[in-house]
Amino acid sequence: MKVLYTVFVGTERDRDGNYIPKSVSHCAIEDIKREAGMLFDGFSIGYVVGGWVDPAGKLVTEHSIRMEIVADSDKLARVRSLAGFAKELLKQNWVMVLQQAVHFEMV
Repeated sequence: MKVLYTVFVGTERDRDGNYIPKSVSHCAIEDIKREAGMLFDGFSIGYVVGGWVDPAGKLVTEHSIRMEIVADSDKLARVRSLAGFAKELLKQNWVMVLQQAVHFEMV
């Protein structure tokens, strides 16, 4: 079975709320793409704005990347490895990983 794995990583602020300079996030994103290329046959990446509600009830939004990977269902450990790599590289509290079973074909 093929699975669409989607990994969301914040790129604007670190886990302590510190602004991540654009040059630092750019280099980190390049490293994440290189790591994904070594772990999988391919990926797609896009730039998005994500948001969540903090413990005080305030909406927090920030720029993020959304990386999509189609791989076999037994590749979850690799996806988690990539997510952990990105989490540490950009000093995030968490990285969101979605999994969806998909029909996949190259046309």
